[in-house]
Amino acid sequence: SIVGPASGDVTANNINAEAPGVAYPVYSYGTDVTYTDNNISGTSNSVYAMELFGTNETVKDNNITANGNFTIGVASGSKNLVLEGNDILANGTNEGTPTTGDSIKSETTGVKAVSGSTEITNNTITSTGESAVKTTASGSIIENTLVAKDNTGDASVDYTPNQGLIVDGNVPKMEKVFILADDIVMYYKNGTRYVVTLTDVEGNPLANKAVTLTVNGNR
Repeated sequence: SIVGPASGDVTANNINAEAPGVAYPVYSYGTDVTYTDNNISGTSNSVYAMELFGTNETVKDNNITANGNFTIGVASGSKNLVLEGNDILANGTNEGTPTTGDSIKSETTGVKAVSGSTEITNNTITSTGESAVKTTASGSIIENTLVAKDNTGDASVDYTPNQGLIVDGNVPKMEKVFILADDIVMYYKNGTRYVVTLTDVEGNPLANKAVTLTVNGNR
């Protein structure tokens, strides 16, 4: 753990943590730290390979691996975070119940950012979960290789279109689609129709596209 106020560099280390319940190989709070050329790994039921709550943090050219049931490569509540040139693997089986009461909810995703500004560029991020990156932060996610369970590229980023986030140029290319719909009350055999609007990331309705909708695992 690195707890501030503090600043420094963490360079060229092998950092590993294993635990039956929750593993935190790297944890920071209130810091200005640069992490470079490290091998960071964790194995547990729930893994946060890096959990960062610093002021200004840079994570560059690291190998970051999380193995377990619910795994996050980088979990961030940092005010300003830069992720560049990292190889991040969140390898979760997603079985059972997460054994953590962490403020950042445990799940499987390569990067999860809950606040602040996050710049994510030129990383390779692989996740066995529904998303490669899940974020409610502002910033940008540009020119990364992103692979999740069913989605790749821009489509593997879980976010909302109005949060001040730029998502562009991520590969393998797959278009992100948003579904907009009002709540309805259904009554048995009353013929109520459920109408949805499909838009691209800029809010433009989709036209002449093949779209598959999955509801509770059924297409």
